[in-house]
Amino acid sequence: MDSRRPGNYLSEREPMNRPTRRHRILAALAAGLVAGAVVLWLRFGGRSNFSDFDQLWVAARALLAGRDPYVVVPQYGYERPLYYPLPAVLVALPFSFAPMAFAHALFVAVGTAAFAYALTAQSWWPLMGIVGFAAVNALELGQWSLLASGIAGLPWLGWLAVVKPTTAGAVALAFIPATTRGRALLVNAGVAALLVVASFLVLPVWFSSWRAAVGGASHFFSPIRDPLGWVLPLSLLRWRRPEARMLFLLSCAPQSMALYEAAPLALVAQTRTESLVLVIGSAIARVTLGRMDHYTTLGEALRANAPTLILCLYLPALVIVLRRPNESENDPR
Repeated sequence: MDSRRPGNYLSEREPMNRPTRRHRILAALAAGLVAGAVVLWLRFGGRSNFSDFDQLWVAARALLAGRDPYVVVPQYGYERPLYYPLPAVLVALPFSFAPMAFAHALFVAVGTAAFAYALTAQSWWPLMGIVGFAAVNALELGQWSLLASGIAGLPWLGWLAVVKPTTAGAVALAFIPATTRGRALLVNAGVAALLVVASFLVLPVWFSSWRAAVGGASHFFSPIRDPLGWVLPLSLLRWRRPEARMLFLLSCAPQSMALYEAAPLALVAQTRTESLVLVIGSAIARVTLGRMDHYTTLGEALRANAPTLILCLYLPALVIVLRRPNESENDPR
């Protein structure tokens, strides 16, 4: 495809230099191996002894033992209940056969590889997103946002929407219609349905337990509800573009407003300048986000993050999107 054709945002002064699929796969595998090694270094180097994925590891082990993970996880000593739906526990089952630290590393390696592959759809520059602090935070905590972002490049992962309905759902709804045909949509729907059915067969009462856990949470917050977030629906002015739709859906999704939640915004970047803006924005956010112990509750602490994340990441992503024409592209992700 000619990088200078009408409707293509990249200019003559910055050609696309689009990587081949083979090179993208190699880069993704390398990124995944490095990310996994970093996690092991953090875990065994004494720099980190906990990740959010550890909860799912415990939940998966409990399920294998025939116990209710929504009961076992709080008993394991975690301050918060299991907020994930049971399909997420089923997906975590293969990782649970490894020791906890190695399971964290393997999960992050898979997620980072998918993330890197999605980032390199247009050029190599967006690959800088894997060293952005939003992605690094997701790596440290073993969060789903990296794997969820990979849906943009690997649309057959769209069934992750039933695992992480907020982040994965936003990426899937935004990118899958632009990158797939009907057969892929049917495959995703089929896998998602199998996961849900299997969840009820394994633990029929899981939905009420999950709903009770989520209903008792006070820290989920949508960026659009913040006074600074009212401008984010302007992304719909570019509704034909998948990155614009994703930005809008992410701004509406209830989330913890932790830095890792913003990792999918790296998918908005296409050029060197855009990538640098978002990476620098994530660094500023990392430095300026308040400490948890400055607040009485977790909800207060995380909601206080909203203005910083919107100023440093959401608004720059919005400006990037609005500078493009409202035209769909033949996006090869």
